[in-house]
Amino acid sequence: MRFDKKIAAGISALVLLVLYLLLRDVTFQSGMPEIADWKGDADLLTVSGPSGTVKLVREGDRWFVGEKKYPADGGVVVPLLKKMKELEGLELVAEKAYFPGYGLDGDSTVSASLSAGGKEVRKVVFGGKNSAASHTFVRINGSDSVYQLPGSFDSDLKKNVDDFRDRRVISLSPDAPEKLTISYRGKTYEINKVKKEGDEGLYSWQTSSGLELDRYEVESRIGYFCSVQASAFLPDGTVLRGEPICTVRVAHSGGETALKIYSRGDTDANTYRAASSESPYAFTIDSWKAEEFFIDNISKLKHNKKQPGAEGAGQ
Repeated sequence: MRFDKKIAAGISALVLLVLYLLLRDVTFQSGMPEIADWKGDADLLTVSGPSGTVKLVREGDRWFVGEKKYPADGGVVVPLLKKMKELEGLELVAEKAYFPGYGLDGDSTVSASLSAGGKEVRKVVFGGKNSAASHTFVRINGSDSVYQLPGSFDSDLKKNVDDFRDRRVISLSPDAPEKLTISYRGKTYEINKVKKEGDEGLYSWQTSSGLELDRYEVESRIGYFCSVQASAFLPDGTVLRGEPICTVRVAHSGGETALKIYSRGDTDANTYRAASSESPYAFTIDSWKAEEFFIDNISKLKHNKKQPGAEGAGQ
């Protein structure tokens, strides 16, 4: 009899444990709305925070930012879209939570929403961080629950219109240039890409007088030119008057691309004001990049070894 009671008690305890585990899982799942990867293509990304609201719209394969629809930087927009769509590492923290305890109320929050075809498909409100600052508390699609995502999103979201703009003002393949022309302080140097006879694929850079130059010195400057990025954009409508300090032109199969460098920036002595034939906006560029083109003597681009007939040549 005692044996039967022990068996019955053991079975009862096991049943209760199983019921507890089942009920616990049901309770957990019931408070957790289904949040899966969103597979669609958004055409509007809206970021709102204490400093205002920034809207980015997609037209075709490109994104544009702000009311004036400046080209947006895909390297900034695409990773943010990916994070918003996938919510990788999402974990439930609390159901029917007290939002102020997670920094998810008031004017300090930042939100980001995705829309497609005029309908909002996902909205994430970003709040405070956990005690280790390793995760950010979030609220999704108006849910009463609080979740957390790995990492900090400050660098992704706390941006103004200019922060989202594409800063590339010249973008060429480094192999495209066939001729480089630099005009600085009244001197102009024309540097041509010359193929070497009998050596397919080999070439040198030479002045118009036939002086062969150091390939590294020339191509490092071409590399700068082919990927010029604005340090900052000047106010719309800015016209850079007067003669530029330096003008750089690159001829390629698609035509010619020009960069004009003017005086130093009004508010930043570490930049020069500039304009590009590829951009309608005036901008500034870092001094160290601009000054790479300030060639007042062709000897800066010569081979280290003295070349026959090089004396007095180069222009």
